[in-house]
Amino acid sequence: NVASVTGNVTITGTMSGTLSNLFPAMTTVGGYVALSGNTATSISGFASLISTGAGFGIEGNANLVTVSGFGNLATVGSSLGISSNPLLTTYPSFSNLTSVNGDLFVIANTALTSVSGFGSLNTVNGSLAIYSNPNAVSISAFQNLTSINGYVNMYDNAVLTSISGLGNINPATITYLYLYNNPLLATCNVASVCAYIANAGGPIYIFGNAFGRENATQVLVSCGTPQNCTDITLYSQAQIDAFPVNYGCTSITGTLTINGADVTNLDGLSQLTAAG
Repeated sequence: NVASVTGNVTITGTMSGTLSNLFPAMTTVGGYVALSGNTATSISGFASLISTGAGFGIEGNANLVTVSGFGNLATVGSSLGISSNPLLTTYPSFSNLTSVNGDLFVIANTALTSVSGFGSLNTVNGSLAIYSNPNAVSISAFQNLTSINGYVNMYDNAVLTSISGLGNINPATITYLYLYNNPLLATCNVASVCAYIANAGGPIYIFGNAFGRENATQVLVSCGTPQNCTDITLYSQAQIDAFPVNYGCTSITGTLTINGADVTNLDGLSQLTAAG
């Protein structure tokens, strides 16, 4: 029946497979909460916890499959991390979490198929990093996130197809944008990313994503903003075929020059209505 702890709460070490109903009456932790380096397969509890004064972590748990509870957690006083849990398939739905006063990262969780549970989160006072999760298909859980204070890092997610949940972040609060080595990522033309790139808000690293999303120019085209539509020269069939994703132009100011020995068709230029 502990109601509050002024220091830290750490659950670590060798223990039974299932830990349930932990600290049901605890409402505040003055330090951090760490579920780390333990052998449990399932952890639940902390049903009344509202705030931590420092960070929150679920990290380095080799056998952990599910974590539940924490449904009333509203604020985390420093960073929140979920990382290096190779069997983790389910982590808490942080349905009442509104602010993280540090970085938020979800990293190297091999079995995790989606990044969800952050539907109420509106502020991250740090970077947002989601990378090296090889089975995570979508990031759709941040629809109310409007402000961060750092990097957006999305890379090395082998089957990630969409970052649609990041569209409401104010681009002025993003300092770096990393979108790379997500070979199936096709939906990254969300409002926050489009505006950040268009306004040259800071460093941009985009490569190794799905066709048509392999650099900043292509992402801007996918955002509905044609690029470099003046005096275009195309030197190969491949450049013609890629014209819709590399340029997106419906009209060209100046000249269009086609000069390639392998050119067999102009189908890639079908969206053009005028040139000259």
